[in-house]
Amino acid sequence: MKKVLFLTSLFLTVLQLNAQVFYKGADMGWMTEYESKGYKWYNNAGQEQECLSLLKDYGINAVRLRVWVDPSKHDNWCNLEDVLVKARRARKLGMEIMLDFHYSDWWADPNKQPIPASWLGHSFEQMKKDVRAHTLTVLKAMKKEGLTPKWVQVGNEISNGLLWSVKTDPVTGWEIKDEKGNTTITTSMGHARLNPTQYAGFIKAGYDAVKEIAPESQVIVHLDNGFDKALYEWNLGILAGQGVKWDIIGMSLYPYWAMDGGKERDADACITHCMENIRIVSEKYNCDVIITETGFEVDERHPEVMEDGYRQLCRVLQESRYAVNGRCQGVFYWEPECKPSQYKLGAFTEDLRPTRIMDAFKEYPQEKKLVALSFDDGPNTVTTPAVLAKLYKHHVLASFFVIGNNITPESELLMKLEVQQGHELANHSYSHAYMTKLSADSIQKEIQETTRLIELITNQKVTLFRPPYIDVDEKLHNTIDLTFIAGHDCEDWNPEVSAQERAERELAKVHDGSIILMHDFQGNANTVEALDILIPALKEKGYEFVTVSELFRRKGITPKKGVIYTNVLQ
Repeated sequence: MKKVLFLTSLFLTVLQLNAQVFYKGADMGWMTEYESKGYKWYNNAGQEQECLSLLKDYGINAVRLRVWVDPSKHDNWCNLEDVLVKARRARKLGMEIMLDFHYSDWWADPNKQPIPASWLGHSFEQMKKDVRAHTLTVLKAMKKEGLTPKWVQVGNEISNGLLWSVKTDPVTGWEIKDEKGNTTITTSMGHARLNPTQYAGFIKAGYDAVKEIAPESQVIVHLDNGFDKALYEWNLGILAGQGVKWDIIGMSLYPYWAMDGGKERDADACITHCMENIRIVSEKYNCDVIITETGFEVDERHPEVMEDGYRQLCRVLQESRYAVNGRCQGVFYWEPECKPSQYKLGAFTEDLRPTRIMDAFKEYPQEKKLVALSFDDGPNTVTTPAVLAKLYKHHVLASFFVIGNNITPESELLMKLEVQQGHELANHSYSHAYMTKLSADSIQKEIQETTRLIELITNQKVTLFRPPYIDVDEKLHNTIDLTFIAGHDCEDWNPEVSAQERAERELAKVHDGSIILMHDFQGNANTVEALDILIPALKEKGYEFVTVSELFRRKGITPKKGVIYTNVLQ
């Protein structure tokens, strides 16, 4: 009966994950301004089509709308009335609404958070009241029309806080930068570094106001540079340390700007690091995440640029849905409908037709078959780097089962690199002995010392164990408190088995949920070569590569004591 209840609970958990709505959204702040200029949008058939309905045809099911306090000096776009116009149209099409409070009269971002003109000179206590009053006014108006937003951002890209001003050009309104690109802070009221208590106080005022009017709305704290783990640890640590509440963490993810600023080496690394950060912060704060802004370059002279943008967005959508333990609610594209002459990271052409980038929203996320690639007997200073190079080339993650006495000062660097690249380290004993022949004390020493070394070097908790020679008995299960892993073996330890044969043997065995067993010991060049055959072939068959631990999580499986896994669905 217990087994039946367990399976029923597991089925319901997996069903719930699959049934969860994944939101594909678009920030639409410029839409009505474009329409006022006579701009029109066209579908791929060349037919004129209303902007939101065109986006809906691409799978967009939510909009993000910014609201400014008093943008009268900027033609009043994104004031309350303009927001209501766009919200009505979105809701009529069945779209959810994300409301983005900038708490400014115009653009607010990490470089500036201009205090509204009518709030200048106010004390901290008064400005908290200003935040509250503005939040209440907007949400009351939306609620009155049945337009209560599903999500509410209290601040826009508040990586450096909110409600702090810099010196600006009196004509353009943009911040003035010196020759080094620095700005001059004129009012530091809510700056996160200079006044963390006031920063936290403003977020709390916004959160409380949202919950007063719309307790069902989810409050978002939104930072930029989703790939920057240190930023999120520092900023969210300020808020958490002062008892500030939020429901969701919002992230901006722009590989283009990350590379342009020298913060990431390439787009795929940026995306990988963002996914890692989603997993980290969602677990640490037990909350969901939304990628509230993303975008990719439009260059009509070079279609390959937009093809790469399509590929990157596909990856963001896919991994946000299926590679972060179900903790990302969706991905929002910033102003996809705009002209590239105004902003080059939109997703439409200059004559307002969808580019190749938009196809990603139609095609992804896709629920994929999952497989875990794993390697035994490392780290090795010759073969392991070659394996890592192949994994990096193909953009896949793997699990490395480490032998303790192979750990040297040189191989320690490899272990750190493995973790840095997103791979997982696991225990393969200390001496690679037949462990069923050892005493319980000797078994514990083998496991404890290897685990100690891995965790000391990488700060990554060890949860998995692969018995040498897959030699297992009841004594091992009773002595070792780790999940036991076997895997599909292709005899890649045998030098007579060619690279082609190794790949073909694995391809014949793999099913959804499989764990592949290979080796990165000294000189195992055929396995390195086999990866160039095996990985593309499995991708072609629709498989996504994850670590072994992620395989359990993504399939909703809690590992059982006394079981050794070759397929997590066994």
